Amino acid sequence: MSNIVNENNVVISLENVSKVFYDLKKGPLTVLDNVSFSCKKGEIVGIVGPNGAGKTTLLRIISSLISPTSGIVKVNGLDNSKYGEENKKNIGFLSSDTSIYERLTGKEFLLFFAELYGMEKDFALKRIDELSEILDFKKIENRVCKNLSTGEKQKISIARAMINDPNILILDEATNGLDILARKHILWLVKNAKEKGKTVLYSAHAMDEIEKLSDKIIFLFNGKLISNGSTEELKKQFNCDDLTQCFLNNIEQYEKK
Repeated sequence: MSNIVNENNVVISLENVSKVFYDLKKGPLTVLDNVSFSCKKGEIVGIVGPNGAGKTTLLRIISSLISPTSGIVKVNGLDNSKYGEENKKNIGFLSSDTSIYERLTGKEFLLFFAELYGMEKDFALKRIDELSEILDFKKIENRVCKNLSTGEKQKISIARAMINDPNILILDEATNGLDILARKHILWLVKNAKEKGKTVLYSAHAMDEIEKLSDKIIFLFNGKLISNGSTEELKKQFNCDDLTQCFLNNIEQYEKK
């Protein structure tokens, strides 16, 4: 299988992935419903959908943080159900609810995670210096995290996702709480990751970010993948010049079925 994956440059693949949560009062709730797609090496895939569409659940499943109810997820050709812990080592994951250890300084927090990844301290410190330049947090890295602003905490969280220089980046609303300059840094970081041959899954409500960054865009609605393709393909398919309108047109067509 690994030879096939390398030949086709497929880094992430999902086949009929569903996720059902169970509530004692409400019963089963289907959050993802038979989602299938793949991502190639050096590809940025934008994930678009309203709140409750299943975006974060999807990204957490790919990251092996939770398991699907059914379906197959493979990372670098390895099935998450068997090799989830190994696959985690190749993924940098950041969600809007990623926690930060507020009693540590930013640098202590990053060194802690570097140690978990088995990184030598000297190499980890060098990596922190690199990330502090990219994300512009050099002035705050020695401050206790509980005293940082939302945007400053987000920078540290993003650095944590990048600390081991993973081959796959999964960023869920990564620019939340960031000012315009910090947002610029993140967009540059994502583009730079692509140039280095990394695969990026990027979820955002900001359609301008999705359109500027993505090689392929996935529309999620009510747990279902309702369309995917490049910006140009989606605009042609839904006969519009605006990506937001494409998504709205897609929902309208989907609900008429």
